[in-house]
Amino acid sequence: MSELIVASDAEWKQLTASEELAKLFGGTLATAYPGYRWRIEPHPHPTKPFVDVRLEAGHAGYGITVKTWQFYSASALKAEILRAGGELLERFHLNRRALDEVEFLARPKAFTGLILPDL
Repeated sequence: MSELIVASDAEWKQLTASEELAKLFGGTLATAYPGYRWRIEPHPHPTKPFVDVRLEAGHAGYGITVKTWQFYSASALKAEILRAGGELLERFHLNRRALDEVEFLARPKAFTGLILPDL
């Protein structure tokens, strides 16, 4: 069975904007940095939308917020997405090319099993 969603026009626009932002960020990061899992949390505010990006292997308290309203071209926004993902990988001392399981398992972790970043 399919799920029925009843929403006003404003709520529907917010839902679709949220999905579009998540697809853009998730797709860009997955292609550029294969093997890593990313947590993308879009906040489609009507005038100033932003997206929180976090690395699933890393501590959830650390991430980067991308203010999408500051970028007026898709190429500039994609460059910022790649910069944010690369910055997170560097802070957690992980390889930017692809997930290296041996390197990942060798990293010191907190008692929760998550990697702590350099701040």
